[in-house]
Amino acid sequence: MKQELRGLFIAAKSEAVLREDDVYLHTVNITEHYQQNNTWCIAASRSDNMTTCNQDNDTVFMVSGEQLKGVTIRRDKK
Repeated sequence: MKQELRGLFIAAKSEAVLREDDVYLHTVNITEHYQQNNTWCIAASRSDNMTTCNQDNDTVFMVSGEQLKGVTIRRDKK
């Protein structure tokens, strides 16, 4: 998962520099409780709003539970 997340950050940064515009990072379906299903994702997008893990033309790069089966993830309570 480390390489996938690194790729996400590199892609987001490169896209922002290339387009001279904002790129947003989104977490979808990641809560304070461990997610043991494949419905979560972390995505870089040119859109400032993303509520599903469906890729569209604004999606730059996405890491999802579909790609990383068996990974459990949660959001820190801070």
